[in-house]
Amino acid sequence: MAYKLPIDCLNDIFEHLEEDKISLHSCLLVNHISWRNIWNFQHHTFYLCQPHKPSPSTILNTFIACLPNESKDLLHTNGMSIPAPTSKSPLFNYISFIKVFPIDTIRQILFLKNKQFNDSRLMFQELLKAFMNQISSLKVWSCSDASLLTDFDSFEVKDCLTDLSTFICHSNICPNFFNRLSQTCHNIQALCLVYEENISNELKGLIAMQRNLKYLDLDIKGKHDWSDIIPALTKHHHTLKRLYINVGNLGSLSFITSFKNLQKIL
Repeated sequence: MAYKLPIDCLNDIFEHLEEDKISLHSCLLVNHISWRNIWNFQHHTFYLCQPHKPSPSTILNTFIACLPNESKDLLHTNGMSIPAPTSKSPLFNYISFIKVFPIDTIRQILFLKNKQFNDSRLMFQELLKAFMNQISSLKVWSCSDASLLTDFDSFEVKDCLTDLSTFICHSNICPNFFNRLSQTCHNIQALCLVYEENISNELKGLIAMQRNLKYLDLDIKGKHDWSDIIPALTKHHHTLKRLYINVGNLGSLSFITSFKNLQKIL
């Protein structure tokens, strides 16, 4: 007879096992909660290289097996070694369980798996399309490499970004990406922005359109003039609770006085 634990018990179990990678990996095949942030397993490469630990390559192969047949056909046609389109699909669609999406991490694993740049890029694009189409509600998204999102406009994005709550990015990502994101993504609560060059109007628009921004981290490289972002920030004077600013050219911080509910400044 099968028994089901209450969700609160499961959450406590997985929180307790967060640092116990071996025990947590044993749960992967029996509960989809572990797949919400499966990429945690690759944070320490030296640890994962041991044969009895879950490897990033194994996790990646699972996602490749969940790709639609048209993507598998395309990859096969281009000579990539992946499960055949006619092979049996996994019992569960593990892609749909994902809540945390670190694009740079996935691309790094792909480069390790496929030495040819064109091969890894094509596989990355097919995985990105599958993630955008199959994830029902993404919570955390991080990306620092601007080149990874140059083809984002060609993807069909359903509702997976509507409830995005944490966004980590660099300012030099193509403006069209920020423009498309701002069309559906209005619920970001935590934003971490690495400011590497003049910020685009599209990124400023994305920031201004958020309804409940609570946590903001600004890491401003070099001595860029970042004053043009201040109007977008001050729109959140009634919701912002934590502000972190790391900047070489500090400038005036008088705008901070408008944040009436600010609880912490770092």
